[in-house]
Amino acid sequence: MTYGTTFDDRGSPPKKKRKRPTSAETRIRIISALKTLMAERELEDITVREIAAEADVSAALIIRHFGSRDGVLEAIFDEAHEQLLRDVQVLASVQETPTRALVQSRLTAIVERFLTRDMEHADLTRAVMRYSWNWDKDREEAYQQVFAEVFSEIVGLLRTAAPDLKPKRALTLTRMYYSSYFLVLREALRHKVEPAFIVDYMKEPIKVILDSIGLQKAT
Repeated sequence: MTYGTTFDDRGSPPKKKRKRPTSAETRIRIISALKTLMAERELEDITVREIAAEADVSAALIIRHFGSRDGVLEAIFDEAHEQLLRDVQVLASVQETPTRALVQSRLTAIVERFLTRDMEHADLTRAVMRYSWNWDKDREEAYQQVFAEVFSEIVGLLRTAAPDLKPKRALTLTRMYYSSYFLVLREALRHKVEPAFIVDYMKEPIKVILDSIGLQKAT
């Protein structure tokens, strides 16, 4: 009868088999690997084999999960947008009476949330700006859908503050708001401007929106 640990013929305990990672865990490792590599150099210089080496997986596994290097990039983009949408939903939800000061603070907070995504992951943002022009129709439609959801939350905030505001007008103001942000973001990334500059720049577009929907300053 044998008690305790069983040993092999060489007198060593048998090695435990390493648990195979799940599909979700593998995807996370691959995405994290590309994020790490993008922090070091440009996306166009990174190959699938290098991502595989960083993630400790095979290149074939990356192709199976994502189709290509750009597929991994799109997954990172989707992940960032899903978190952004959740945050905007919270910020655009107003329980109390929507005063001018409250709406102004919420629109400013949404800009700051955009910045968290875009400036903290500046390499990813630059890559998305470059590569979005090459997306196929399905990818472009998915991108538009994500922004439609974000815009819908901001439109809801404006219409809560100004119930008589027409949906089309609210959407136009929302697009102006985001376009102003996107333009200054692009310049900020190009010239490495501090995020505080963008927040300060957005004060004027936000003021225009508040004036346009008729929210008056407290007296």
